Amino acid sequence: MRLITTHALVGGLALAATAANAAPSSPQQLSFASTEAPSISAASWLSSGISSLLKSAAGDKTIYDVITTHAEFSKLAKAVNYSSEETKDLLKGKTGGKLTLFAPKDWKMPHHKRDDEMTDAHLAQVGTSWALLDQKVEAFEAAEALRESSDDDDDDDDDEKRRRRRMLAKFIDSVLAYHLVDTSHPLKASSIAQNSTVATKLSITGKLANYIGKLSDGQPLRLRVGKSLVPKPGVYLNFYSRVVYPDVELANGIIHVVDYPLFQFPSILQGLYFTQPQFSTLTSAFQKTKSDGYLALPPMKHHGGHDGHNESHSDHHHHQHRRPDFSDPKGTEAATLFAPSNAAWDRLPWSFRAYLFSPWGRDLLGKVLMLHSIPDDIVYADSVHHVHRNGRNRSSSVATTTTSMENGANVTRYTFDSVLPKLRRGHDTPPPDEAKEFEQVDVAVYRYYLLPGSKGPLQTRMEVQGVPVLIQDVVNLNGAGHLITKFIKPKGHPHEGVWADVAREASAYGFGEVDLMEEARVEAW
Repeated sequence: MRLITTHALVGGLALAATAANAAPSSPQQLSFASTEAPSISAASWLSSGISSLLKSAAGDKTIYDVITTHAEFSKLAKAVNYSSEETKDLLKGKTGGKLTLFAPKDWKMPHHKRDDEMTDAHLAQVGTSWALLDQKVEAFEAAEALRESSDDDDDDDDDEKRRRRRMLAKFIDSVLAYHLVDTSHPLKASSIAQNSTVATKLSITGKLANYIGKLSDGQPLRLRVGKSLVPKPGVYLNFYSRVVYPDVELANGIIHVVDYPLFQFPSILQGLYFTQPQFSTLTSAFQKTKSDGYLALPPMKHHGGHDGHNESHSDHHHHQHRRPDFSDPKGTEAATLFAPSNAAWDRLPWSFRAYLFSPWGRDLLGKVLMLHSIPDDIVYADSVHHVHRNGRNRSSSVATTTTSMENGANVTRYTFDSVLPKLRRGHDTPPPDEAKEFEQVDVAVYRYYLLPGSKGPLQTRMEVQGVPVLIQDVVNLNGAGHLITKFIKPKGHPHEGVWADVAREASAYGFGEVDLMEEARVEAW
């Protein structure tokens, strides 16, 4: 299982506009654009003296000019200086057309943790990832200084310098690509705020995909877009980076100044670990069932195409049916997890919790987790991508997609196959790679304006099987995560499905009786 920083992993290397009250033209890639001015003025977002400098920069200067000539961007400028010539030409406007760039001004990491665990987790990732970038730059500079101090003119040294320089440029190019929006025209902050995620110009393809896996199926990696009125109003990217000065219009595009550089969790699994203690019970459940490898990244390929695992990992292969697409340590390149928080586990009847974490409950605990996992589908509120794989018995995971209007909200509904094969009482459960039917989960996405009269930013919320998603669209290299505070239940009668099996087994092993009909009525968990 790999637990590494995002761009240590990556470092080898249009938004569809539609009206909010109309059905999206493509439910697979839902995005909205707006021509309205932001409901929160740009001045109210400003937190530094950068305003007057950027106002004077707007006009005929390029994005490259602004980054490399203003002291407020000294950290970003240092990275740009070591990027490839292709990236420099892109920022200079010589290639690539008009750009939309989130440009981090010089920042300091906070000394104290914030109240928001998700923000703290992402900021920890930022500190680690940018420190790695600094280390790579400093190591290159030190090697060059040592080389220049010697009198050796060996051509081999020149070749090594070019190799190091090329590798450093690829690393930095990937960092910068995650700050560029994948769009054919510049997007103002008001348009960005109408989305819950936006695609970036960073994707895992080509030779890099052969080495680390075709993460997110080679699709552009996404940024989460959040809107907030407190404690500071504005747009927040990936939970933590606030747009402090939007809409700096330049000759070759738009800059939106943000207060921290942008990174994401390397994997769904690592995202859970970073947000401890929010998911401490869930991570324990994955470890107990030896299915945590399902959420990890695939092992890196070494020379000869072999992965980094050896026989010491063989215990990960054992689970109830040797499920190769769930508990195998090979990880996953693309998936979605609806992650029950500690609050969800606390809501369970005591007998269920006690049984599931007992020596007798591991089999059904694994099935509960499988019901919350969607394989081969990357499901964000405004973007759904299905991975087509050869040799799968599944029909299309997106079984149905419908769009309608309900109480002034635009509603899109999906049905997905989970990892869990269809449970039939009195029959053995086949492994997922042999199953022909799977337990399905319904996902509903609601879009509505925050203010009457279709005013203000467009808000998005999700439900899964009728359970509200508390925190949606946690972006990861290998898929999407969503936090829920109640458990998903299978479709059908309460006395059927995985929870009915849990009730029967908990009672049989002496953990107590649970009235599933009453539990369904009160909807406590």
